[in-house]
Amino acid sequence: MFRLKRRKGQGAIEYLFMIAAALVIILIAVRYVSQSGSQASQQGNLAQLQSQVETIKAQLQAQNKDLTSITIPYNATTGKYDPNGGSTATFDNLYKDCMKESNTISALTSEQSCQIIIDWWNSQ
Repeated sequence: MFRLKRRKGQGAIEYLFMIAAALVIILIAVRYVSQSGSQASQQGNLAQLQSQVETIKAQLQAQNKDLTSITIPYNATTGKYDPNGGSTATFDNLYKDCMKESNTISALTSEQSCQIIIDWWNSQ
């Protein structure tokens, strides 16, 4: 009779370990999916900004503007457009950083470069 109880106890412990293992696998899967979702969201935001910058570039080119001679002021500390900012960059350099063609302005991220162009354009 003592043996029968021992086997039931062992079975219950094995069952608990199986449940724990399943929960660990589920938690790992949920974490992976949530991280993938946030990365996709960030990439979607950058793509939207890049699309707006492409439209601005096309409008400037339609006006026969020289993209290398347009200077845009920005605040290097905040990474935002600032008409009174201490730093300037050409449209062309900001565009290249925005599109990840090059990293000519190392203090700025691609998103910041895109947003500076968009804010500059909207202030015109």
